[in-house]
Amino acid sequence: MKRIFFILLIFIISVLSTHAFAQSITVLGSDWNVPTPAVPTEAGSDYNPNLFESIADLISISVYIPTSWFDSKTVNVKWEGNPNWNAGLKLHVKKTKNPSVTPGGCLFCGFSGGSDYIEVLNSNKRFFEVNNGIAAHTFANAEVQVKISGVSVAVPTGSYNAKLVFTITD
Repeated sequence: MKRIFFILLIFIISVLSTHAFAQSITVLGSDWNVPTPAVPTEAGSDYNPNLFESIADLISISVYIPTSWFDSKTVNVKWEGNPNWNAGLKLHVKKTKNPSVTPGGCLFCGFSGGSDYIEVLNSNKRFFEVNNGIAAHTFANAEVQVKISGVSVAVPTGSYNAKLVFTITD
């Protein structure tokens, strides 16, 4: 009987610890429709400007890092475009506000990267990194701005859309 209880206890602890120690990322945001620029009226001219920025807090990212001493996690970004995406259009992201840390205060916590625009590719690219110091923490509401560049009369008229995908890795 003691053996069955011990095995059951080990099983319960392993299931709970697997769930309790799972890192997670939550991304909130909305669609962004780029305004249609005025068509150039002079021969040989192009759109001015040829890039557009979203509002500073278009996307909010929260990261949970479970208890682990000085554990760093990397938030990656990539885009998934529709088949007719034009290669001349480039997406960029930057972090406009560092996340807040909960529970309050964080000994040895840190953030790095993401404060300058990076081009988003169709494969994972490092965006920013968080370090949880000496306890489990949630890094809540890092605000992200999106920019599209390459808007040009050379890009065929059409509707282009892409989905930004954020992941968290060790």
